[in-house]
Amino acid sequence: MILSGSFVNTHGSQPARSCLAVVINQLIALQLLHMNREETEVLRVLWAAYDDAALVAITKRAAATIAPARLAEWAELVRAATTSPGYQEIDRQLVGGARLG
Repeated sequence: MILSGSFVNTHGSQPARSCLAVVINQLIALQLLHMNREETEVLRVLWAAYDDAALVAITKRAAATIAPARLAEWAELVRAATTSPGYQEIDRQLVGGARLG
């Protein structure tokens, strides 16, 4: 595995795995900022404009544009991510195990 070796990036002597860790941390930080804006600003506007039935219809129309094989791939990724013991424990602690769907 490349990250377990002593590989060096092209910009200095820092090991590639350290550079990768920095980039991943920056990506996560940016994603959290994006998600915060989505949760605090965008969803408020969306919910003001559409009722639940309209949002369900929009979601179904969007999902219908995804090829069944690709949708199955994503469903498996979501299933694997949300059925791990660690996720289930976090879910239990945060929301008492109540799950939608």
